Amino acid sequence: MKDNLAIKVEGLGKSFKLGKNQFWALKDVSFKVKKGEVLGVIGPNGVGKSTLLKILGQVVRPSAGKATMIGNVTSILDIGAGFHPELSGKENIFMKGQLMGLKRAEILKFIGEIHDFSGIGAFMDQPVKNYSDGMFLRLAFSIFVFLKPEILLLDEVFNVGDKAFQKKSTNKIKEIIRGGATVLLVSHNMEEITEICDQCLLLEEGRVVMKDTARNVVEHYMENVLTQIKQESMARSEGQIGEAIKVYKWSAHNKPDNGVIQIQKIGIRANGKSFQDPIFMSDNILVEFFYEKITPEGSVEWVINIYDMKGSRLITDCNGFRADYNPVEKPPGMYQDTVVIPGNLLNHGIFSLEVTLSKNYDDLSNFMTLDMLIPFKVQLNDWDKENAWSQMINSSLRPLLVWESKSID
Repeated sequence: MKDNLAIKVEGLGKSFKLGKNQFWALKDVSFKVKKGEVLGVIGPNGVGKSTLLKILGQVVRPSAGKATMIGNVTSILDIGAGFHPELSGKENIFMKGQLMGLKRAEILKFIGEIHDFSGIGAFMDQPVKNYSDGMFLRLAFSIFVFLKPEILLLDEVFNVGDKAFQKKSTNKIKEIIRGGATVLLVSHNMEEITEICDQCLLLEEGRVVMKDTARNVVEHYMENVLTQIKQESMARSEGQIGEAIKVYKWSAHNKPDNGVIQIQKIGIRANGKSFQDPIFMSDNILVEFFYEKITPEGSVEWVINIYDMKGSRLITDCNGFRADYNPVEKPPGMYQDTVVIPGNLLNHGIFSLEVTLSKNYDDLSNFMTLDMLIPFKVQLNDWDKENAWSQMINSSLRPLLVWESKSID
């Protein structure tokens, strides 16, 4: 094996007996991880992510293939796993450190930092059987990251604890990575994956279906997820995808209707382009609403929410959010309303649109949210494709800010 490899997985498989049948949680999984690399593992529930880490951590034996680990392996896979319930947090630190091959004097060097980082306070001297799940995880994480592992396996470790601890943990992982450790991270948090990981595996039905940069894999995965959400929401609303890409329309008998308007279709496109054309970061994005006003009474008010691929809401806007807004009652007829999302605001990636409409802005009970999310993709500009550092920006918003430099001599 080459010296720069930390992990080599070849044809790995794991089967479990399910009644009279064999169920394969993993099947023919192969990949390599270089020393110092951070590899994410993502995919839907039940595809074998945790099973993979348990095999690599030698908690579970494989049914086929092999995994070779070069270096000492530390894993945080189950909350409280390996802790002695009657021992205190401090006593468990010494026990864990000794199991990792460290001497008591070496452990003593880190005991204060572990205590401070975990944030469990006076509970450090209490039996861990009295700990909450969050305290277990914070202590376990603190022990392992301060005792300088060579290979660290993490399974959903940042889901417990407040935002401050999660951010502190992320920064500590980055510090470990800079120190040369190899990390495998299983997580459903796509922000965590794109921020921490170099490469990423996508598992489906126990098999590796994609390995690429973390952002590319996450975008591919989220595009599939949003497509599934779109299909499910279309089925609920009986909407249809038109022949043109990014146009969503309803047939005559099932148009969304709030008593004032009936929505015919909603489209998303780049300004000056057709619905089939790609949307780039620099493009002004048009969201177009085609509808019929069916009564002379009532106003037409739209609310849009834009979500990123992590499910975070980035933008909320309404055509009534203006001091000069005048809800003129339009006569019956066909109309098209448009809202423009400025170019150089969204980063490249997958986003989704949620639409709410109202017949009276002053009465919140009249708001109706469409039972669907409309996904759309924003692509890199040509300039960004040629600049690797630019592609590493993981924030969902990426506005083109105004910079100025002047001499003050």
